[in-house]
Amino acid sequence: MLLPPSAHAAGFHRCGDMPALAAWNVKAKRVGCGRAKAVVRRYSQAVLEGPPWTRQIGRYRCKISSSYGDGVYMRCAAEGGYRDIRFARGG
Repeated sequence: MLLPPSAHAAGFHRCGDMPALAAWNVKAKRVGCGRAKAVVRRYSQAVLEGPPWTRQIGRYRCKISSSYGDGVYMRCAAEGGYRDIRFARGG
């Protein structure tokens, strides 16, 4: 039985959780964890104002990629899609 490639195999590395911001399983591709967490932090501060949920954070465009229960999966991609940050937000 073939298994799908893991996030690590796809070039992503784990950067951990940010419980104070309700951001879970932060992963980054071609981005350091410090920068990835800074983008997640800035996004979380920006959406405190309310919708729209799609936001431009520096050179990263953050948008909902899918949802689950009472949360969403987010993707923040830099212009050109070369750098990528993904995380779950919510409960």
